[in-house]
Amino acid sequence: LSGTEPLVMAEVPQLAINPETGWTFETWIRLNGLPTESAYLLNQATEDSQLSLVLDGGTLRATYNDVEVSSFTPMVAAQWHHVALAISAGEMQLYLDGKQVGGAAVEAAPMAGPVIVGGSADGEGLLAADIDEMRFSNVMRSADWVAFSAEVQGANGDRVLSYALDEASGESGEKQIGNFGIIFQNVFGKPEAIVEQLVIVLCGLMMLASFVIMFVKSVELSKAKKVSQDFLKAFGSVGNDSDDMRALQVAKKQFGDSPLWRVFRIGFDEINRRVSPSVGAQAAGLDAKSMSVVRASMDAAMVRESQKLNSKLVLLTIAISGGPFIGLLGTVVGVMVTFAAIAATGDVNIATIAPGMAAALLATVAGLGVAIPSLFGYNWLSSQAKEVGADMQVFADELEARFNEAYGA
Repeated sequence: LSGTEPLVMAEVPQLAINPETGWTFETWIRLNGLPTESAYLLNQATEDSQLSLVLDGGTLRATYNDVEVSSFTPMVAAQWHHVALAISAGEMQLYLDGKQVGGAAVEAAPMAGPVIVGGSADGEGLLAADIDEMRFSNVMRSADWVAFSAEVQGANGDRVLSYALDEASGESGEKQIGNFGIIFQNVFGKPEAIVEQLVIVLCGLMMLASFVIMFVKSVELSKAKKVSQDFLKAFGSVGNDSDDMRALQVAKKQFGDSPLWRVFRIGFDEINRRVSPSVGAQAAGLDAKSMSVVRASMDAAMVRESQKLNSKLVLLTIAISGGPFIGLLGTVVGVMVTFAAIAATGDVNIATIAPGMAAALLATVAGLGVAIPSLFGYNWLSSQAKEVGADMQVFADELEARFNEAYGA
């Protein structure tokens, strides 16, 4: 408002005063200086009624016909103030900075006509000031409404909204915890997210089973490799004498966890059954047919040992291939439910969509959380099992040669 001419708003139904529903005027104003004469902030007049907001120096005054209400709190120049005037069929209330500063009983009548801001129709009472957030409402706003508007729009609006510690912190780690808390709340705090809940629980059980399998198999394979190395040292130190080999055969307590020892025991048992004790191993000898049977027994033992080494690893392959698909199922269903809720309510905004979408995507994260560790664990364990299997194959060839040398015909 320049102070040289008022702002005139033409007559429209939205600006008319209906006493039955009430009427409210709100604005922010900053005076360039305290007016030395009466100046109009608002003026509306008909043939029968007149409503005005007048500034006399720093005093704010509202008049409706012959009823007048004055503010007991003065306004200050060069400072923003929130001003509101509310009228109903039986009362008029004046507010300054969110607080009611005056009120009176009035017999309001319907009013319709141009609304003049910053002066009067005849150009008198011009006001020089800055105005902002000017609002007309066709209802009488409550005192709480006016107080909230003044608080949230003013310089202290941040007091209306407070943040939890994890959200207000500038630390990225704490903020991530708060974000995931929102996601988990939208998954496990809503009954309609039952599919996502089941998927996440199932993926959690699969992840737990995968970690147990990886731990047990890693311990088993590590022990098998260590004991097999000890057995190979002991086997390399003995000769072809049957007594020395028999000593190794019965050393179950020492070498029982070695797949190589178990292959050796089966092969040596086959040799003992075919060698005549009355004549002696060197004298009797074994033909090629008998040695092929011994080799077949060792091959069968190696197959069974390989099966033991790779046992339960198939569960890891199931987790690798099935986990992402189970998580994807939960995500797709979650997205469908989110869009169905949007279609039912018609409320399309990011605050409505984002939590549901994030909760749905949590199911995919759970599936990947199962598959990724299982993939690395499976590759490492299978390589260890193959290494032990290769050691068995090499040992079986060496053992066959030793048997041919010691017991062959």
